[in-house]
Amino acid sequence: MLFRNVRVPRRFGHFLLAAVISAGCMSSYGNSTDLSGSDLGDNESTDPPPPPPWTGSEDGGSSDESDAGSGDVDAGGGQDSGDAGTAPPPPHDRFRSAKVCATCHTTIYKQWSTSMHARALTSPLTLAETNQVIRNPLARATSPDPKRFCVNCHSPTAAAVTTSASLPLDPASHADEGISCTGCHQFNGKPTSGGGGISTSYQANLVDGTTYFGPLSDPVPNSSHTAQAGIAFTQRNLTCANCHNVSLDLDHDGRIIKGEDLVLQQTFDEYSDYRRAGGQETCVTCHMPVISGLTRVADGTSLQTPDRVVRNHSFVGVDYALDDPNQDAAQAADREALLQSSARFQIDRDSISDNNGLSFTVSIENARSGHNLPTGFAFTRQMWIEVRVVAASSGRLLFSSGLLTNPTDDLCDANILDEKDNPMREFIQGCNRSDENLVNIQAKLVDRVAVKRDGNGNIVFDQDGQPVLVQADNGQETTLQFLRGGPVARTRPVDGQGLGSLQPFEIRNFRYSARIDTSQPVTISARLMFRHMPPYFVRALAAGQPANELPQLAPLVANLRATEMASDSVDR
Repeated sequence: MLFRNVRVPRRFGHFLLAAVISAGCMSSYGNSTDLSGSDLGDNESTDPPPPPPWTGSEDGGSSDESDAGSGDVDAGGGQDSGDAGTAPPPPHDRFRSAKVCATCHTTIYKQWSTSMHARALTSPLTLAETNQVIRNPLARATSPDPKRFCVNCHSPTAAAVTTSASLPLDPASHADEGISCTGCHQFNGKPTSGGGGISTSYQANLVDGTTYFGPLSDPVPNSSHTAQAGIAFTQRNLTCANCHNVSLDLDHDGRIIKGEDLVLQQTFDEYSDYRRAGGQETCVTCHMPVISGLTRVADGTSLQTPDRVVRNHSFVGVDYALDDPNQDAAQAADREALLQSSARFQIDRDSISDNNGLSFTVSIENARSGHNLPTGFAFTRQMWIEVRVVAASSGRLLFSSGLLTNPTDDLCDANILDEKDNPMREFIQGCNRSDENLVNIQAKLVDRVAVKRDGNGNIVFDQDGQPVLVQADNGQETTLQFLRGGPVARTRPVDGQGLGSLQPFEIRNFRYSARIDTSQPVTISARLMFRHMPPYFVRALAAGQPANELPQLAPLVANLRATEMASDSVDR
């Protein structure tokens, strides 16, 4: 059966409507007083309010961020120009190391220590990307906002006790622990959409000392710290909105509008759409599942406590540490299972035709991911279709698309190879020409965006009522986040089909036509593949690293690999 091109319309939610945002009608978080924490109660809102306004300047007085220069920031860390001049309180006086928690919360600590949260500020990609953004697009931006936009989310407690925007931060800040126990459990404010990136939002609600907040209404007294039910944990999934919506209100008008403001990631908005469309899973049920058989949160102590529901703190996602094989191995099976549970994928038998060659349709359904597929910083995610048609008798390859010869080869994407001035072209390897049939669902990060207009000059809007963004005439693909840039959809060369992320429950069909002899039996096979980072993207970042910045990214390209999400085949 042929899948229809099905799209679940998004509602006009908090991400756009000024009336909703400015009126603050999402400021109420329900009437429940039970903080013991079901994942998502009947009265839980999925729409957090916007963050409070920030008061910094995007260019520090310069009229154009593109002329910011590249040599006035120390790539190896330390004080940046524009940093605050007053030293913060000593880090150990404010937030403890996660290692202190390990004694009592043994299992949770071990799980967290394998997570990418624990490496959020030491990942080689984060280090290189952050420092290059500070040296270039944000070189003249004010600090802390928006200059520390990256650091604020990647380690909120370390950001709260340091002033540098470039990495690495002062080791005394526990920056090497990234998003640690204190980053979540010493936050006691109402979550805001994208608020983690703004110093006046998330950090302002971090509580110093040894009081920790969580979902329990009856925490057991202990000698290590004080425990209280926390505001953010009344509807715990909303906490994710702080950092898994990444946007910046450039014109300070209290609204986020594409084309006027910076929008880099909308994962929590996508999750809200999924819930409104009838989805039953939550951030927590997918990424913090219940640990079967464990009923003690503090399982490293003899303290007598009631039986609890204990959740996994590995925070498994699609990322893994390119420089840490142990971390990679610890999460590999769960990461693969997560990817393989996300989509339905098939070659439609009824669509196969052998008139004038061989034609067939491959369909992808975003069936179970709980957000768009792929999501996050979608410009670094590659989800693509690999197609092969082989002669049944000899196994000879007759037609292919999306096929990699070597694991670190790039996809032969016409959006790069056939774009004359695309600076990423020099970093592409494994391609002699572009693949006109390629289905590569990867956003394209550009340094300048424009709103799309129809033939009459009218702005084209998406299903949310937001302007559709395209690459500006003077824009180009980049690896860095420019304040006037952002992600745009690629297009498939053979038919001009848009390759934006699939929305929750969306089904999308892709037609293939192979000019081959159809008199012989053939086998058509298709695989849905995923790679969390394109090799060319890593090579481009590596080219921008100074020699003294460690680790160097170039050798780590070899650690990239593709994962099969789903497959199908048919004999014809």
